[in-house]
This record gives sequence, structure tokens and C-alpha cells, in this order.
Amino acid sequence: MSIKIGIAEIFESMQGEGSQGGDPCLFIRVAGCNLWSGLEQGREKGKGNCALWCDTDFRLKFSLTIEELEARIAEYVSG
Repeated sequence: MSIKIGIAEIFESMQGEGSQGGDPCLFIRVAGCNLWSGLEQGREKGKGNCALWCDTDFRLKFSLTIEELEARIAEYVSG
């Protein structure tokens, strides 16, 4: 049985900070947060202050094995 990683999204964008700022990057946002559910109705119940300002949609969209994730990354690199 292969372990699957919960993924919220995979997207291309520019690096926005640090010495690599402005470079094109592939971002892999894993699903889940240990501070709140990500659902608006749970915002007031979140642990920590991030629930009050975080607007990241980190809800589970799909799951991939490591091998599947590597294949997805390879598609971006070779494409």
C-alpha cells in the first residue's frame, strides 16, 4: 500500500521573496492545517490567530502517492 499525500493545489507562479524572488516556481500546497478547518463557519473556533486572517484554501482536493507527485512535477519540468 502506497501512502498518499493530501494536496490542496499545484500551481505555477513567481517566487515572491528571498534571493530567488521573481523566479518562476512550481508550488505544491499540501492539504490540511492544524490550526483550523479552513471552512468559514469554523473560523471563530480556530486555534491561534491565523484563523482570523488566513485566506488560504488548503482543503483536500486530491491525493497523490510520491510516485504520482514526482510524475506531476516531471510534467511541469518537461512541458
